[in-house]
Amino acid sequence: MTRIVVDAMGSDNYPAPDVEGAVMAAREYGVEIILTGDASKIQPILDSSNAAGLPVSVFHAPELLTMNDKGDDLVMKARHKDAQNSMAVGYDILKRGEADAFVTAGNTGAAMVTALFRLGRIRGVDRPALAPPFPTASGYCIILDIGANPDCKPENLLQFGIMGSVYAERVRGIKSPRVGLISNG
Repeated sequence: MTRIVVDAMGSDNYPAPDVEGAVMAAREYGVEIILTGDASKIQPILDSSNAAGLPVSVFHAPELLTMNDKGDDLVMKARHKDAQNSMAVGYDILKRGEADAFVTAGNTGAAMVTALFRLGRIRGVDRPALAPPFPTASGYCIILDIGANPDCKPENLLQFGIMGSVYAERVRGIKSPRVGLISNG
């Protein structure tokens, strides 16, 4: 069974939409859900969602990372080895191999910084890249970085191209994927 960590404190109206969506995923897709966040806020929503018997658990993480966290505050909350915010705890669960994926609707910058500090990076890759699939007339394409790094060096673009190509081949099953460059202005 696929195990997914869900940051229950990530969305604007946390934790209700995060918890309700996680329960729906457990019910409809048969995945195991590990919710991270303030258990005192999560549990009442679980109780009212008829989640009993579903593979949903809560890992208490009382601290918050918010959309307003920036700069040094963000780095400290992401980096501190004993951080108890829902993102740091979720990434730690993932790193220990106790889950297969981590999902957050939280601050994108916080998610990237926390992932870098908690999970590390692939050797030879200087910067991480967001890689959402975009629907096209013939299926999907992957757009790496999507403007998260507006000051890229040529070697960053090369690394993004390699990562996207490997992802397209190994995960999406695309033989000989095309790599292109879109400028953000």
